[in-house]
Amino acid sequence: MKFINDTNLIQNYIKKYSLDSWFDKLEPADMKIIRYSRGEYLARSGEPLDHFMFFVRGRAKIYTVMENGKSYLLSFYEPMQVIGDVELMNDPKMGCNCHVEALIECDCLAIPMEVMVEKFFDDTSFLRAVAKSLAIKTCQESMASSVNLLYTLESRLAAYILALAIDRAEVILDESYADMADLLGTSYRHLARVLNKFVEEGLITKNKKSILILDHNGLKTYAGELILFREQTRISFSDLAGPGGQK
Repeated sequence: MKFINDTNLIQNYIKKYSLDSWFDKLEPADMKIIRYSRGEYLARSGEPLDHFMFFVRGRAKIYTVMENGKSYLLSFYEPMQVIGDVELMNDPKMGCNCHVEALIECDCLAIPMEVMVEKFFDDTSFLRAVAKSLAIKTCQESMASSVNLLYTLESRLAAYILALAIDRAEVILDESYADMADLLGTSYRHLARVLNKFVEEGLITKNKKSILILDHNGLKTYAGELILFREQTRISFSDLAGPGGQK
């Protein structure tokens, strides 16, 4: 993680995602860029967030860790997303309820939490936008909780592999296959059967550290509606800025 002082880049991100529409009065000086490398955590479960962040570049996965130590995949983040809205509106000093882990290099526009509380808690544009953000996330979580009931492991695994690939043929695994099984809400044995099925059908090859995709279209066929589901549940600024994406 590193902080980047680049006024032009900050202005470009603000313009690209219309972030000035979030606030009645936004000064670029309030913001800084935090850049995360692959595998770094943008947020950790149980730890307080120091910054309210707009996720503006890269891709990250969001998962929660249960009391028994098992992990459970919630979703993926792509621009533009909001990190810290739940914590800000609840209590900035409370810990996050999930992990956010960078899958590739990511940029976030960050505003210190104390600045958010002092400067923007009476900002009606911000409160309206963050309320919509929270409403969308509530709908996302409701939909995501139904995935394990409505979709087969073949569909969930195919969608997961494609999401990790990020338009590449090879997926480098940071977690073990046992961890992957936990994330997908299944047993290691069941996951192994489905992975072997994909190998036998010529969709992938695999080893302990990576999965090589041989047939993207075949995986997309298995993933089916889950690819569309991921697109539909992505928060875009036009969803948050009010009617027509404007103030």
